[in-house]
Amino acid sequence: MPVDARKIIEPWETELLTLPPRSRLYHIEPVGIGTPYVESLTGFIVRLAEAHKNSTAVLFGHELAPLACKEYLRRAASRSKYPCRLLASAFRPLARAMNGIGVGANEWVNILQTLTLRTDLIFLTMLPWKEVVPQSQLLRPTRAWCPACYQEWHDREAVIYEPLLWAIKAVTICQQHGEPLQTLCSHCKKTLYPLASSSRPGYCSVCGIWLGKPTNIEWMETTYAEEELERQIWAAKAVGELLAKAPSLTSIPTREEVLKSSSEYIKEYLGSLSALSKALGINKTTLWDWSKGKHLLQLESLLKLCYQFEVSLPDFVTGEIIRKSSTAAGASLPEKAIVTTPPAGRKALDKREAQRILRSALKEIPPAPLQDVAARLGRDANTLRYWFADLCKDIVTRYAEYEEACYARKWKDIESALRSALDDDEPLSMAQIALQLGRDIKTLTKRHPELCRKISARHSENRRTRWVEIQVKLQSVLIEQPPPSVLKVAGRLGLSRSSLYKHLPNLCHQIAERFISYRRRLVAR
Repeated sequence: MPVDARKIIEPWETELLTLPPRSRLYHIEPVGIGTPYVESLTGFIVRLAEAHKNSTAVLFGHELAPLACKEYLRRAASRSKYPCRLLASAFRPLARAMNGIGVGANEWVNILQTLTLRTDLIFLTMLPWKEVVPQSQLLRPTRAWCPACYQEWHDREAVIYEPLLWAIKAVTICQQHGEPLQTLCSHCKKTLYPLASSSRPGYCSVCGIWLGKPTNIEWMETTYAEEELERQIWAAKAVGELLAKAPSLTSIPTREEVLKSSSEYIKEYLGSLSALSKALGINKTTLWDWSKGKHLLQLESLLKLCYQFEVSLPDFVTGEIIRKSSTAAGASLPEKAIVTTPPAGRKALDKREAQRILRSALKEIPPAPLQDVAARLGRDANTLRYWFADLCKDIVTRYAEYEEACYARKWKDIESALRSALDDDEPLSMAQIALQLGRDIKTLTKRHPELCRKISARHSENRRTRWVEIQVKLQSVLIEQPPPSVLKVAGRLGLSRSSLYKHLPNLCHQIAERFISYRRRLVAR
């Protein structure tokens, strides 16, 4: 008896599967969210480009820039046929703002979250703290890094990335290794932008060399006094704690709450603003305006305050410090956190001693400025002018003459250096000479126009002569057997292939054609 096929075949489900939304760019996970070493937004963009096997310039120009409501980016794109060149435009030094607290940072976060479908990219910036920390002096203009961290991550095959902590200007030292953060490439000695066309995590965007800790690190050694080293490490840890706390915030701290809690804390525990100003070295007006809510304290000033009084930076800016102080029964602050107003009186000026010091200052070599002499007496320069007008006038005049002589001597040395450069066997360009002298080309040209004109003319003539010699050498290459390639000829002359093609294109094409024909004959055999 035949079997009915309908009874043995299971019915299919005809409901359509609901696919999760797909992101245009890879949904890569940021590194270190909730830790002091959370990744920066610019570093995330660089890693995203690397994940797509593209340069940062291509990703930024083709995917990110078209979604930005930036007029200057649209103008730059209209001037160039290639969107990937936008990072070589005026936007490159502005890219650091992506890690900050402004409207631009918020816009780039939204663009990247739209393209990657991530919801946590705000923690790669300082946006969670935009109400308590101002943008001014928050981020450093160039890239900074710890070579020891790079090398450590490389050795244990961890993800190499750019922590947001390194982008904060107030952080100058690595809290893990106690070494100063570097801002110059050890190979090309160039400063690097946070986002450049050729950016790669752990590598120089100019010369492409690895930025990990080299064998010889004499160039990066920096000495700190023990107390200063302790303060710098504390500042790095405090900022790291601030970044780590961002994901656990139930709400973004508001300016009003922070100002209220901090003013109550200062009034209750730290004494007067005048005494606080002297203890921290911060202008009294700045502290007064901050306590009244007129403006925010810069991050560096907040770090000074928290370090001086041994309080946690995250607790202070979120208002937790006042709640902890009020709930801790009988809690006492550290001794150095109690600021008392200094006595109003001051010891009378010993005029005879002051006159003796002023007279001896007139014999010092080199002369000291009046402000330094006043500091020896613990007085203001205006006080000394009031009592010893003639002596102070002589000190000021003598120091001004010394400064003028130093200035004239400095420019005389520069003139000598320019004349020596004019007689060198290997003429240097004005750009090279200006770099050696640490001066701007415009300043040198304005001060010594004739010398600079002669140096430039001599350098140009030398370049023309050199290229004539190179042309003769290339012509001799046309009869060499076997024919060399243009790349080999360029290496022999110590030049780049592009440089040869730029100055002598016809000869280079002839050399290339000879080499190609030669290779074809070899293959045909």
